[in-house]
This record gives sequence, structure tokens and C-alpha cells, in this order.
Amino acid sequence: MLMGLAPDWRGKGLGRSLLNKALELAQQSGALDVVLAVDDVNLPAKRLYQQAGFVRYAQQHLLAWKGGGARDEALR
Repeated sequence: MLMGLAPDWRGKGLGRSLLNKALELAQQSGALDVVLAVDDVNLPAKRLYQQAGFVRYAQQHLLAWKGGGARDEALR
């Protein structure tokens, strides 16, 4: 699942609501763990995930063709 908000919708608690609903659905489906990836520079998302109880346990250096360059991704 991909999750994101357009800039005009940020800071209104919608990301938290989306994350909470996703975690609720995961739990209802029997998921024992949830793993996510976030760009290392996306501080608001990282803060949201930390507040929700996610902890950083690995880091990957991924290559993406979106104008080029390596992207750091932090995983729960």
C-alpha cells in the first residue's frame, strides 16, 4: 500500500487517520507485523510513524529512476 497526502492536506491529522485505519485493517486481517518504508528526508512522515510506535530497524540504499540518484529508505 502506498500512502501520501497532497501538500494542501498536510498538517490536518489526515495522515494519522489513514495510518490508524491501515493498522486497524492489518490487525483485523491477522497481520502480526507491519513494515513500512519512508524516504530518510521525509521528517514529518518519520515523526508520524515514530509517534505511532514504529521503530527504525534497518536502512536500505535504493536506486530509483526518478530523475536519477540514490534514495535512502528507512524501514520499520
